Amino acid sequence: MLALILFCNALAQSVEPTRFEIYPVPFADLNAAEESVRALVGKDDSVVVDARNRRLLVVTTAERHARVAEWMNKLNVVPCNVRIDVEFRGASHERSQGVSVNAAVEVDRQESLSGTTFKVKPRIRNETVSLSSRVSQSLLVASGREGRIEVGERVPYLEWIEDWGLRHGLLQQRLNWQRVGASLVVEPLVVGEGPTVRVRLTPELSGLVDGNPYRLRFARVSTEVVVTDGMTFQIGGMDKDREFFSRFLVGADNNGVQQTMDIYLTPHIVHPVPR
Repeated sequence: MLALILFCNALAQSVEPTRFEIYPVPFADLNAAEESVRALVGKDDSVVVDARNRRLLVVTTAERHARVAEWMNKLNVVPCNVRIDVEFRGASHERSQGVSVNAAVEVDRQESLSGTTFKVKPRIRNETVSLSSRVSQSLLVASGREGRIEVGERVPYLEWIEDWGLRHGLLQQRLNWQRVGASLVVEPLVVGEGPTVRVRLTPELSGLVDGNPYRLRFARVSTEVVVTDGMTFQIGGMDKDREFFSRFLVGADNNGVQQTMDIYLTPHIVHPVPR
């Protein structure tokens, strides 16, 4: 009996007491933080994600809490911003049709006993005016967050794009759009402290469906590129899913002017200014 009591006391002393701590996650990715903390505390301890308040609720030993606290201090650094310079190099096409009378028309003059008759042959116009343009803009996005690049206020190839979505299971039926525009969701992520930047681009349709705001992302054709700070790359020239992008990257304004665009992005890392 004495041996059993001594063994139980030794066993109780070998089990370290645990305590509860809360770790806010204001800047880091919450899911990544959860995975790393679970690896630090082990499978027998508790890690609960409070997604609404962006924090982790952890029950573990004092020694493991110390390791978690040290890791969270490294993880919860203020993210740097990425300024993305966007340049649209487009070719617009506007068709013009009509009938006009001007100095270039043909005049057929016929003489007769009753007088002179003039027959005017008006010039029939059916022409397309093509213009090239370059438009630049900049957007500032925190590393790991997302911003939007507007492609067009209207979507000329909406029917083709919806057919593509139906074929690939993204849509179950056509949507009753009252208003729709095209944009690219851009998500920059600075790798370490730079100068490498990973940029993910996802096409998106947004507007009103049955009177309600609606967004439709085409994650299947999301594209990731890895570039260095200040390096320019072209979206319209990528080989991946070229057929989709050849129709998606065609914008149209409210006047119906279509513009086929090549889009060039240049990310610049903006480090936070120390206080």
